[in-house]
Amino acid sequence: MAKRYIVFKRQVSEIEDIEEMAKALEKIAAANVHYLNITSKKMKEYDKEIKRILCNLGAGTLSHPLFRQKQGKKLNVLLTSEKGLCGPLLNKLLDFFDLKTKKEDKILVIGKKGEELLRERGRKTDYFFPAQKEIPQKEDIKRIEKLIISQFLAGRLSEVVIFYPSFESLAVQNPSAFTLLPIEERKFREETGEIKEVEGLPIYEPNKKQILDYLIKEYLGLVFYQVILETKLSELSARTVAMEEAGENAQELIKQITLRYFREKREQTTKSINDLYSHHKIFQTI
Repeated sequence: MAKRYIVFKRQVSEIEDIEEMAKALEKIAAANVHYLNITSKKMKEYDKEIKRILCNLGAGTLSHPLFRQKQGKKLNVLLTSEKGLCGPLLNKLLDFFDLKTKKEDKILVIGKKGEELLRERGRKTDYFFPAQKEIPQKEDIKRIEKLIISQFLAGRLSEVVIFYPSFESLAVQNPSAFTLLPIEERKFREETGEIKEVEGLPIYEPNKKQILDYLIKEYLGLVFYQVILETKLSELSARTVAMEEAGENAQELIKQITLRYFREKREQTTKSINDLYSHHKIFQTI
C-alpha cells in the first residue's frame, strides 16, 4: 500500500503548477489592461475631432437615415469574451441581458463564451462572431459594423441595442446597455453641442452630403469600437482579479495540504518506529 503522505506531496506539486499558471495569466491580463487604458484615451481624442466636424456640418446631420426609426425587428448585440477565467462577470451580464430583452428579438453575439451561455439558457443566436484579440483593432470589427448598419438602413432592424460589461474600476464591472441605432438625437446634440465651431465657412470635397454620410458612419464605428475596448478592458480586469484570488486560494490550499503531509509523515514514521520496537521485543523473548 502506497504511503499516504506521498500522495499529499504530489498534490502540493500539482497545485503549485496551477498557482504559477494563475500568476502568469494575472500578469498578462494586468499588462493588457494598462495598454487598453492608453488606447481608450487616444480614441477619445479622435472621437472629439469627429464630433467637432459633425458640429460644423450643421442641422443637416440630424436628417441622416441613421437618425430615423425603422419598422424591422430589434437587434440585441451581446459583447462577451472568447475565454472564461473572469469570475462572475459573464453570468452577471447574461442575467442582465435576459432581464432586458424579449424572446422574439434578434441576437448578435460576439464571443464564444456568450454564445455558449445563451445556448445553456435556451436562447437562439441569429449572428455569431468570435471575440477580438487581446488588444482589439478597429479594422477587426469593420465586418460586424457594416452588417449592423446595412441591416438597419435596409429596414430589417428597428433598433440596435448594445449589451456589454461597463468598466468602473479594476475590481468593479457592471452590466450596461445603450441604443446604438437609431442615433439618439438628444444625446447627439448634447455631445456635439459642447464643441466650439470653427470660424469661417469650411469647404467640403467632394461634397457635404458624402462627407456627412462618411462621418456619421465613422462616428458610429468609433462608438462601437470604444464599447468593444471597454468590454475587453472589463474582461481583462475581471480576469486579473480572479487570477489573483485563484493564486491566493492555491497558496492557502498548499499550506493545508503541506500540514497534512507532515502530520501524515510523522504518524507514519512513529508507526514504523513502534513496529521496529515491537519486533525487537519479540525477538528478545524468543
